Amino acid sequence: VILACRSRARAMEAMQSIDPSWNECRHNNSKNGSGAILFGSRMHFLPLDLTSIQSIRTAVKIFLEEMKMPLHVLINNAGVMLNERMETVDGLE
Repeated sequence: VILACRSRARAMEAMQSIDPSWNECRHNNSKNGSGAILFGSRMHFLPLDLTSIQSIRTAVKIFLEEMKMPLHVLINNAGVMLNERMETVDGLE
């Protein structure tokens, strides 16, 4: 299971909630030394901010080139309702 999330802390909380026996195993498998990937035994954290095109590109690159894992199922769980129009750093609504 790969949790692609904006917040590392919230991803760690979710992993602990999913499996209380889960222990964070810090293993930097990133070629650029960014520490972007945290490997647990069966759950992994991949930083991803969907409001940033650069973050999306980085996550895709890490997933394809460094994690080298198959993608069998993709579940999207995100939503927001705002009272006013806001734009991302890339100028998207």
